[in-house]
Amino acid sequence: MKNIFETIVGFLVLFIAGMFTYFAYQSSGEKLDVNSQYALTASFDNIDGIKVGSEVKISGITVGKVIYQELDYDTYSAIIKITLDKKIRIPEDSSAQIMSSSLIGDKYVLIVPGTEEKMLQDGETIEFTQSSMNIEGVISKFLFGLKEGGGSNNNENENEDDNVNKSNDKANEQNYIFNDSGTENSIS
Repeated sequence: MKNIFETIVGFLVLFIAGMFTYFAYQSSGEKLDVNSQYALTASFDNIDGIKVGSEVKISGITVGKVIYQELDYDTYSAIIKITLDKKIRIPEDSSAQIMSSSLIGDKYVLIVPGTEEKMLQDGETIEFTQSSMNIEGVISKFLFGLKEGGGSNNNENENEDDNVNKSNDKANEQNYIFNDSGTENSIS
């Protein structure tokens, strides 16, 4: 009797888990209809933070996903493939940028539509791209740059020392004029 009760409870738990998964999938807005999507590729120098499943946005609205990424072994560029809804047509001169939703947030691909009348077709490449900016790298360059340069006070002192040396050199210089006979006379 105890085994039958445990079996029924087990099936009930699996049923509830399945229903939860189904409703979560339905509410996420995911659609598996590949006939209503098309793919584009883009090449970047750096896609730091982008992964398969990252969002693709236009004007802040999610319009697609990153479905594939690879390294080009000849140029060492990162190549990503994105899918977009077929209703969203992208002009040929559009650009793709790697953006961050916040300072420590997820990264996404931002499509900035161009003005050309010709639209990109399935399988074509977005030519104009802007890579991910590495915030940690920028901060470390700023911090180590101050440390190596010695800060602004050292530069001011060096400039003052250079000015003093230049004025001393001018004080030690003697001005000469030549008279008609070719002899030099000092006029300091």
